[in-house]
Amino acid sequence: MILRIVRGRILPGRRDLARAGLVESFSQVRELAGLVQAHMALRNVDEGNDFAVISTWTTPDAAMAVFGRNVDRVASIPGVSEHLDFRSVDHFEIDESLLIHAGEPPTVARIAVGSVELGNDVEIQQEIRTRMGALGGEVAEAYVGRRIRDRTVEIAFVSLWAGRPADRPLDEPLWHDVAERYDSYWIEVYDEVYRA
Repeated sequence: MILRIVRGRILPGRRDLARAGLVESFSQVRELAGLVQAHMALRNVDEGNDFAVISTWTTPDAAMAVFGRNVDRVASIPGVSEHLDFRSVDHFEIDESLLIHAGEPPTVARIAVGSVELGNDVEIQQEIRTRMGALGGEVAEAYVGRRIRDRTVEIAFVSLWAGRPADRPLDEPLWHDVAERYDSYWIEVYDEVYRA
């Protein structure tokens, strides 16, 4: 499976317009062939309002059927796309057996991506997969993905939560001993989630 993460910023003064368009038209996205799931997440930051579209696809071919050979292209969603400044499109290979489903719909999305030298990634990925089940009942879905860039492997751990857990901050590493093994990493937390 393929994990696709599109990130960017909502244009100034357009958050309410983007949210209204999202509620109106994002449901059409679920009809795309090969799409397993899609969520749009929003967050407030000092510089404005960020968004992330997190989707999973059955195969790379399924994503290419929608986006063309240039899978970094962004599909237009009427009533939404015109209010957004797209900044990045990232793809990761994921293991489909790592989906966790809870009874509650997600309200919080967490994206964490760490980089390590090629060859040092296998243990980290396995460690994350082993620990995912112990995160607790607030987790609705979680994915571990990877992509290779030159001699570096980027490992993505995306988790969708039914609410912010009381026992841990989501804007910090969930497992400090794992985070210490990365050469670098970043974390983003979004407090508003819409499912396609």
